Amino acid sequence: MKTYKTDSPQFSETLNIVETTDPVHADSINGINKGLFENTLVVKKQIDEVQNTCAKGEGIKFSVENGILTVTYDDGIEENAMEGSE
Repeated sequence: MKTYKTDSPQFSETLNIVETTDPVHADSINGINKGLFENTLVVKKQIDEVQNTCAKGEGIKFSVENGILTVTYDDGIEENAMEGSE
């Protein structure tokens, strides 16, 4: 078995799946695993960026209130609480 590593993972919204009628070869299975692995790396990078932003106290705040996870993001735009309510 060989280790697969990539420095530039690409996220894909589609994934090939092996069907019962497919002649299965390692290349078929490995392609699927590579896609899943690269998607995981892209998501992990995004999560790390959010965590780093939160650690600096910028932008996103997480809190748990009454057992409910609340995520608050400050986009820097002042919002009017009365807007839309008449």
